[in-house]
Amino acid sequence: MAFQNKAEATKAGWFSRRHVDGTAAREHLQHVERRRDDKKAAAAERAIERAQRSDEQQLKRLDRMFGAGQGANKERARLAKRILDQRNAPKEQPPKVTETSKMSPPKKRSKETRRG
Repeated sequence: MAFQNKAEATKAGWFSRRHVDGTAAREHLQHVERRRDDKKAAAAERAIERAQRSDEQQLKRLDRMFGAGQGANKERARLAKRILDQRNAPKEQPPKVTETSKMSPPKKRSKETRRG
């Protein structure tokens, strides 16, 4: 059963009013946009919460979520490396003042006084 045009198909009940005036597509797009906005907001909240945790706290949280040493292998390796780097990093010391650092930098010579 082929219809000659959309009007015949609508009369036969193949199209609903929502399809004819385009509200179905508009409603779908609005739903998609709302869902996308909700996901972005939730991701921003999770990022803020993660930024407030230390690396050790994040490892403990992963252990609670997945079990000790289970899951999130790449993140666990990254966190372990950062923790080791922080522990092994030399403590910052103020720079030592020496006689040469007190001296002013040498003056630049003009082109005329340079030897070629």
